[in-house]
Amino acid sequence: MTTRKVFLVAGAAADGSAATACASDSAAKEPFASFAFDQARFASMLGKPARHRQCFGAAQIAGGDVLRQMLNSMNAYEYTLKEGSGAMHAAAVLYHGHVVALGMNDRAWNELVIPAIPKMSEPMRKGMPAGLKPGSGNPYWHESKIKSPQYDASIEALVLRRASFFICNNALVGTANVIATALGKHQAEVYKQLAASTVPGSLLVPAGVMAINACQDARFTYIQATL
Repeated sequence: MTTRKVFLVAGAAADGSAATACASDSAAKEPFASFAFDQARFASMLGKPARHRQCFGAAQIAGGDVLRQMLNSMNAYEYTLKEGSGAMHAAAVLYHGHVVALGMNDRAWNELVIPAIPKMSEPMRKGMPAGLKPGSGNPYWHESKIKSPQYDASIEALVLRRASFFICNNALVGTANVIATALGKHQAEVYKQLAASTVPGSLLVPAGVMAINACQDARFTYIQATL
């Protein structure tokens, strides 16, 4: 007699086999999409001690709106509620489309992102910053001239306040393809450069949805930052 438990176990095994085969096929066709996931560092970043934890999911660059939301929440605990520095661990998961570019360094922006933007098709260009000067780097990375952490929503300033950034590898592969097409480059080469260009305080993860789930398992409150 086949019980429900046996059926579910058998189904899960079949699904796992299919997924493994699919993953193997993908890896054979796209070896550049494989990377060594640093699980120990991921666990360490999730485990930063903090009384409060919030995970901000971002699917669009949207002018860096996710960064401002992180800043507002960190300020609420540190300044308004007077719980002190490090009371809240803000973690951003950049998980869809070109939002992964937020976590790329100046070289990646200067050599790949900025030159590619005007050459992308209109649908692919949607949401990307406009009017960037060649060589101006990542407009969301560096500390502002304000020099006050309470008002600085740059990635650099947020990381100094112990924020974390998780970058979806699946989205990075897609972005590499768009940039490679725009610039007439090989996708594997673009992917390799992007994967090596993540900013300090960030980590490339297998999938953004996986990172969001891991954050929730680690008692982070989930906030969708780009609705």
